Amino acid sequence: MIIYWFLPAILIFGFITSYTDLKEGKIKNKYIIMALAYSFIIYLILIILNRSTVRAGYFIELLIMCMLSLVLGFIIWYAGLWTAGDAKLFLAYSSLVPLSVYKYGHIQYFDSTNILINTFIPVFLFLFATLLFKTNLEQKIFFLKKACNPKRILELAVFLFAFSWLIKILFQFVKIPLNYFLIVFILFLIMVFLEKLTSLSPLKLTIVIGFLRLLTDSSIFSLTFLTEFLFLLITFILLRFFILNMGFYMFTKEMDVKLLEPGMVPAEALYEEDGEYKKEKLIFYSLFSYLEGQTKKKKYLIEPTSEGLTEENVMKLKRLEKKLGFEHIKIQQTTPFAPYMFFGTLLTIALKGNAFIAIRLLLPF
Repeated sequence: MIIYWFLPAILIFGFITSYTDLKEGKIKNKYIIMALAYSFIIYLILIILNRSTVRAGYFIELLIMCMLSLVLGFIIWYAGLWTAGDAKLFLAYSSLVPLSVYKYGHIQYFDSTNILINTFIPVFLFLFATLLFKTNLEQKIFFLKKACNPKRILELAVFLFAFSWLIKILFQFVKIPLNYFLIVFILFLIMVFLEKLTSLSPLKLTIVIGFLRLLTDSSIFSLTFLTEFLFLLITFILLRFFILNMGFYMFTKEMDVKLLEPGMVPAEALYEEDGEYKKEKLIFYSLFSYLEGQTKKKKYLIEPTSEGLTEENVMKLKRLEKKLGFEHIKIQQTTPFAPYMFFGTLLTIALKGNAFIAIRLLLPF
């Protein structure tokens, strides 16, 4: 089996990058380059040995998948969901895991998304369980009430109705199968890019697209669609309005501006408005900054990124400390992501692809 040619390298690479990320908070480029070089050399050897499984089409598909992984990794980094090092780590794992591993959840040219699913979903479940454990009943009820805002839910429903349709059309056109996890992930990324790349109010855009769907998509008038759509809506209400809002307060801490250090990730954006410095909470870049009425582009003191504060950022904030009007800023309590992706990769190999599809199919009921 081809996997045995790669498994030792995956284990060594995973342990080393997890260790450096835990100890130093970084993933060194030399390990990424070594992983990519190892993958290339092994496939070259397999082709020379005339292994029937490594045909020309296989190699082309793997190459396309790695290029798409690079693009997807960049998009997720641009969205602020992980660092540039994590994006490169994803590319390395994409090259090291053979295509023959992906038995469950196979998506041609997009198989590596199973690594993301097997990484992000367990992380999300772990953090969600931590939130439930760390908060009392009164806090849970408070955040749940905030999540059940009728105006927000209606605007979210319009967005999901419009853009889930566009995603399905696109994937049908390129003949790539979709799964629920991939739809949720892509929708979340679209929220980011609508804010960062367009000057048109996303709410107006979603209404236009939603109206077009009403006119052209007859499948919406069915019980199946209604069930699937309600499930998608509930998922996003819990994710965006309940869990992320609750996480903002549970996984952040107040830090004196004087004690800020490079690498710290602010949980609040600092901006200047009408000659005054102000703060607002950061829960990723999102469409909902528009939907909550924040339609004006703000003049940020420091552009929020997943990489955290630079030395220049820290010096700038300390120089402005007396003018800011506040002494503290909330900082995210970050955790190294490399161990999680290592776990997600091993889970992908052990369960032969999408772990959640595999578990569902393997259950006796």
